[in-house]
Order: sequence, then structure tokens, then C-alpha cells
Amino acid sequence: MKKSWTKISMSFHTRARAFKNAIHHSKAYQWLSRQIWWRWLNSQKRTVFAILAILAFAGYAFIIRNELTVGENNGNIKFVAIKSKDPQSNGYKENIRTNLTINGTIPDKSTFLRNEWGEYGGGIPIPIYVADAEKTENQTLEIQHDGPIKSLHFEYSSYDIGGFLQVYLDDVLHTQINTYNSKELVYKPITLTFEQHYAITKANSIWWGQLALFALLLLSFLTKKGRTKENSKDSFFFHILWGTAFYFLAIGSLKLAFQYGDSKEFHLFNIFVSPSILSALLICFIVLSILVKIQLPKLRAFRLGWLAQGYYFFLTALAPFVGLYLIETAYSIFSIEHLSMGDYQANILILVIIWLTLALLTTSIRAASFILVALSMVVGMVTKILLIARNMPLLSYHFLQIRDGLSVAGDTDFHFTSSMFGMILVCWLYLISMAFLPTFSQLFNFSVIAQRLSLWKTYTGKYSSFQRKLIHKVVLISMGFISLFFLAKPAIYAVANSVELSLYFWTMQSTYYDHGLPVALTRYHIASQIKKPKGYSKQVAKEVLASYPRTTEQTTKQPNIILIQNESLTDYSQLTNLQFSSDPLQFIHSLDKNAIKGNLLVSVFAGSTANTEYEVLTSNSLAILPPNSFPFQQLVSSPRNSVVNYLNHQGYSSYAFHPYGKDNYRRSQVFGYFGFNQSYFENSSPAFQDLVPNPERLRGYISDQALYQGSLKLIEENEDPVFNFVVTMQGHGGYSNSEAEFPRTISITNAENDASATDFLSSVDASDEAFENLVASLSTHDEPTIVIMYGDHQPILTDGYFKPYLDASDPGSRFQTPFIMWANFDLPQTEETTISPNYLVPYLMQILSKTEHALPQSSYYQFLSNIQAEIPVMTTWGYYDANCNYSEKAPSSELYQQYQHLEYNNVVEKDSIDWKEYYQ
Repeated sequence: MKKSWTKISMSFHTRARAFKNAIHHSKAYQWLSRQIWWRWLNSQKRTVFAILAILAFAGYAFIIRNELTVGENNGNIKFVAIKSKDPQSNGYKENIRTNLTINGTIPDKSTFLRNEWGEYGGGIPIPIYVADAEKTENQTLEIQHDGPIKSLHFEYSSYDIGGFLQVYLDDVLHTQINTYNSKELVYKPITLTFEQHYAITKANSIWWGQLALFALLLLSFLTKKGRTKENSKDSFFFHILWGTAFYFLAIGSLKLAFQYGDSKEFHLFNIFVSPSILSALLICFIVLSILVKIQLPKLRAFRLGWLAQGYYFFLTALAPFVGLYLIETAYSIFSIEHLSMGDYQANILILVIIWLTLALLTTSIRAASFILVALSMVVGMVTKILLIARNMPLLSYHFLQIRDGLSVAGDTDFHFTSSMFGMILVCWLYLISMAFLPTFSQLFNFSVIAQRLSLWKTYTGKYSSFQRKLIHKVVLISMGFISLFFLAKPAIYAVANSVELSLYFWTMQSTYYDHGLPVALTRYHIASQIKKPKGYSKQVAKEVLASYPRTTEQTTKQPNIILIQNESLTDYSQLTNLQFSSDPLQFIHSLDKNAIKGNLLVSVFAGSTANTEYEVLTSNSLAILPPNSFPFQQLVSSPRNSVVNYLNHQGYSSYAFHPYGKDNYRRSQVFGYFGFNQSYFENSSPAFQDLVPNPERLRGYISDQALYQGSLKLIEENEDPVFNFVVTMQGHGGYSNSEAEFPRTISITNAENDASATDFLSSVDASDEAFENLVASLSTHDEPTIVIMYGDHQPILTDGYFKPYLDASDPGSRFQTPFIMWANFDLPQTEETTISPNYLVPYLMQILSKTEHALPQSSYYQFLSNIQAEIPVMTTWGYYDANCNYSEKAPSSELYQQYQHLEYNNVVEKDSIDWKEYYQ
């Protein structure tokens, strides 16, 4: 065994020496060593670095000077909306928007002494304080800070109805702002600074301590005692090269973020950061960090080794705290101080568990700190983007659809606030500090103690230094995997479960804001675990289905079936009292012959398209699954029962269209598991463009009209009856197209004519026209065909624009979409009905059973028709019974319990009931 270790060790060192020699004998290195300027720098490197370090220290101290001061006031701020305005203005309205900060932090609501202003959240809870002096003169928002104020930052609206906004400090008028702007609505950030002086306080002690450490290290570097021999003759230049790489990475990431913001200037706590100051700050900090790397281990010469060791422990142990700060500040509308002590400790403990696991897996506390902080910044930013784009926070299932998120993110309209830039900079400053932190072995020496241990002597005598390092790493990595697979998960669950909280499934961000992301994310994940129904067995499920014998009657002429899931299709003329220049769904509303109309009450809002898709295709209700289930990502990994299998068994040829990426929501895989003979995507082989060359595009997407052309082509080319499932994209958000990009056909006549709203309404109008053309084509077609079209969810505009016009007393107002069935043969006359998506296919089979083109009804669909009569709507947000009575709680009826058993078998069991026996 010892010979094997020795052989491995010798082989490693031999290759390392060969690599080093190759570098020193390379042409580039040889050329560099012959340059006069390089040789001069190499001989004067200590002097050059000393000059750089002195300049960096002076520059850094100057840049952070506002952090070293304290205000000269009593900390009382008042915002007053007065009844005075520009002569051209049409009103006296004011608002203070996001990012109201005092001394770089968001004030807690408990510091508000008076709040005569209103508060508007616009769906996503963002504190926007509004006032109208015409209604109430001198409306006041008063805040009493817990100490003197140095700086005040906020954002206000400037528009054609703006008046004068006054800001008072300690009852003295400091600033008056004219918020009138004749051209357009713009949001203007402003920062006010007040009188201050240098002083050391609890709030700024960390800044003074940091400067003191840098000063001490600089002094030790300049003294003769600090001039010890360098470990490597190239170490200075290696550090400079490494620092340069960090500089460009930091600048590059911030420049990328600036593209999604309205400004390149921002505040980091009390430091105003412009592009030039940003560059200077990073350069100064990197040089000082290199000074720490070089000089911190040498503090032993000054009998200050304890200080170096304390700094190492402080900086590494800071990782979970910095991580939580970055996460919460990036997405939350509150400061981190908003969390209770219990919530704060639980969140930190979860991050500590992750941190320690990473430390074992990487065999490095420093690497673990680096990774944790970097991931924390990413998690916070992703959560912020999700809240903007989807009105939902980060959930565990999102980690299963990273590619989907990246593909959709490019089409999502979002803007970073200036605080996001500050968080990115904080992240980089910590990462730079960790990158240039001396290693553990440079600061700690346990050899004296270790040499006195007989076991250690035996150990060191048996193995070489390299062998011992390798053994250490193998042991630590093994412990890391044990923690990863067996210890970390139950520990995190236990910590999260120790927090008392309520899970709000329709405003999930509220739970995140109130209790912190690590705790909330974990609790929502725990709640999403599928539990076996009480009394479940496969035999019980079989007995339920056996009580619904399959019908065997079948028409000689099976109808083609086109099932259309229309992106964000919503009928706001039915949901609101808004009036439009023309009806966006004019044709659909006019259809009466051979048409059946109704409403779907879906489980999702403004996104999660695939969940409605799943309910329709499988007839499995999301209401029975755990909250926040996303079956396409989490549950469908093998062939599953669906309407596709059902129709395939009846002799249909089945096709799916989706004019987007095949990996979006894993559709290419899931559609295969459902049994589609062929799926067409924008990037599949064959692609949709192979079926319909040069398809028309609308709003940047393949249009509904082009998709319907593909449907007609499939019907014409197939001898077998066709089942075509179409998922549209034409109506997808964001709704930010200009008039030039997408001319408006619909305007709002009795309310504000919002550009985003008319973008959406005009896309609905175009979709209605495409549906009219499809019906016209099929009306003259010889083959019997039935079309079913429904909306998958409402757009984010329901919260962003239409919310004030909805019926707030109706819990289903945010979840209602229309559906319509039309056929080119006679359909029975039925009353308009409201159902949930899981019933749509069984309802179709019911309708067909009353026509000359009836299909055999499976046991499963007959069961669903039966329960539909009792519970016509079951969603994740509530239930409606046959008498339209609403309840948030699931019913306790026998039918519902049977449904739970059947769905568990259909969703979870790998050896589920044979669909050929019961489902087909």
C-alpha cells in the first residue's frame, strides 16, 4: 500500500515539475524575460507595489469617506404633498416608488410616525406611496429613523399630473421637487445628503476596522521587519494578473446588469457609485486585497498572528451572513432587519448547513464561502426576475427547468433597480476578499502540538506530505457526500419546520418576504411532496374503475380532433366592465351554430403554462397533487396515461405543435411519454417550419394562423383520423411591443389606454381572426372535425393593469379563461358551463356521445364525468360544487376520495394500472 502511495506521489510531482519547466522554457516566457521593462519591474516590484498600495489605500479611504461619518440631525424625515403645481400641470399627484432608503437601508414600517399617503402594490407587493394634494392638502409621510440621517434615497414619478413634493429634515424644509413632466411618465431617482462629521459608531465600526487593518498591513509592508523573502519570484505579478481577471469579471457582470436598468449610477450603502468611481473602487480594493494576501501571514513578526487568524475566521464565517444579506436584499421589498430573530437564525442555520457541506465536498472552507456567496447572489437575482416576470418567487422545481428559464428570460421584459447593482458589487468585493485570503496553513501552525502526539508521529512517518494531503481530501470528500445524501437534507428540513409560518400559495412572495427565502423555499418544497392517500392500494383503484364499464359503441366515421391551448387567452369583456373600440373576441362571441362555450377555472396564473396542459391531457387534477407541483418537470419520466394514448388506441394519428424550443418545459420528452406519434417544435427534427415553410410571425412568435395552417395540412395528408394538440405562443408576454412593431387594433375607451394592455388585446383580436379562418376552412371540409380551444391562464396584466376592474369578491376572477367547442357537424345544444381543465376531455367525450360521431368512453372518463357533476371545479386555490358554492377546503365525499386513489396510481405508481384494460 505504501509503495502505491509513493508511486502516485512521485508521478504527481514529476508532472508538476514538467509543467513548470514547460512554462519557463516557453517562447512567450523567454521573450518576456528578455524585455528591459520586465526586468526593471521584476527588480523594482516591491517598490512599485508599495506605491500602488499607498495610492490604493488613499483612494479607497476617499471613496468610502461617507461611511466613516455620522449625521448631524435628529433623524426625522417628512414627505409632504402640497397643493401647489406648475401652471401647465393637470394635477397635484405625487408618489414615492421603490428603493426608499435611509443611510443605505430600507426603513422598517415601525419607524413610520405618520402615513397619510396611500400605498399601492400593483399585484406584486412593492411599497409605492401615493398622495394627491387636490383631495387632501399637505398629506404627510413621516419617518423617525433610529439615529442621525446621512443620506436619503428614493424614486418618484414625473408626469403631466405632478405637483410639488417637499422633503423636510427635522421640520425644516430641505428640498422641493417639481414632479411635472409634459412629455411622458418617467421615474427619477434622487439622493439627498445632509450635514455630517467623522466619528466611530456601532453602525460604521466595520468600515473603520477595515481601514485600520489595511493601514497596519501597509505599515508592516513598508517597514524593514516586514520584508521577508517571497515564496515565489513571480508572486507579485501572479497576484496582479489574478486581480486583473477579477476586475474584468466584476466590471463585465455589472455592465451586463446595467443593460437591464435605467441608470449606471447607484448607491452602495452611503457611497455614490458612478462608472468612474466603480472602476477606481474595484482597482483600489483589489490592490489592498493583494496586500492582505502577501502581508497578513507576516503579522507574526509583529506578534500579531492572532489578528491574522481572527481575520481569517471572521471573513470565512461571514459567508452565510453575506449570503443571506445578498439573497434577501436582491429580491425582498424589505431590509433584512425585517426578519424576526427566530427567522433570521433559521435562515442562517440553513445556509451554514449548505456551507459546511460545500466545505467538505471541496475540502476548503474558502472555496465553500466563495461558492455560497456567488450562488446566493444568483438565487436572489433569479428570484427578483421571477417576481417581475411571473409574479412568483423561486421554487424548488425551477432547478429542474434551468434551460426553460434561460430560453424564456430573453423574451421577458424586466428592469433591475439600482439596489441590484449594489448587491452585485458587494458580492464581488467579498469574492475578491476570499480569493486573496491567505491559506489556512499560512496562518495556523499546529505542528508543535501534532508532533507530541504519538499517533501523529506514526501517521507522518508512514506517509509522505502529498500522501497525507490526498488522504485528507478523500476523507473530507467522503464526509461531504455522506452529508449531501444523508445528513444535510433532514437537518435543513428540521430547521425550516421549526419556524412557525403560514404558506400563502397565491401570494407566495409574502411568505418569502416575511420569513426569508431559505426557510420559505424549504417549506414550500416540503409541502410539494406527494403523499399516498389513506387506504390506497392498486386493487382499490381497480375496483373503482371496474364499476364503470367501458362503452363499446363507436361511429364508423371518427372525427378529427384539434385541441388548442391558446397562450394567455382571456375574455376581459366578460371579466370586467371595460369597453373596447371593438370586441377582441368578436367572432367567437358571434358563434352560435354547432358551438358550445364555457369557462375554465385554471390553477395557474400568469405562467406555468404546462400545468394546465398537463391537466387537460391527463385529466389528473393539480388540486389533488401537492401545492406547487409541476408535473412536466417533476412527475412525467415514463409512459403515462393520457388522451393521446386513448385516441391512439382508437386508431388516431396524434400530433403536437408548439412553436418554441423543444426543451421548454421538457415538452419533447413528455409528449413522447404521452404517446404522440410526432411532435413539431421550432428547433426539432422535423421542425414546424418543415411542415409549414416560412410561417407568419406575429409579436416575434409563429402566429396562430400559421399553426392552424399546419393543422389543416395534417388533416388533408392523413387517411387516419387526426388528433392535433396545438400550444400557441402568439399571445405570450411581455407586452412591450411598440406600435411600429405590432400595430394596435384594439383600444380601451372607458379607461387609461395602456400600451401593454392594448398590445395584449390586439394579440387576442388577431387570434380570434385566425380562429375564424380555421372555422371557415373546416366548414367546407368533407371530414368531420371538432375544434376545442381554451386559455391556459390569464396574463400578468391581470395584476399589472386589469386588477382594479375585476370582481375582487370572486376568488376565480384571476383564474377564469374561456373555452369553445365548434364542429363542422351537428352538436347538441347545451348551457354554458364552468369546469376545471381536468374535465375538458371527458366533457368533450360526453358531447361527442350525443352526436353521430361518438367515441367509446373509457372507464376513467366515465368516472370523471360522474365526479364533474358533483364537483365541477377543483383547483389548487379552491373548489366549486354543483350549486356554485365555493370552498377552499377539499370535499370529503366518497367520489373525491376515489379520485385521489386513481390519480395517485396514475401519477406515482411506476406499475400503474394497464390503460388498455381500463383507460382505452
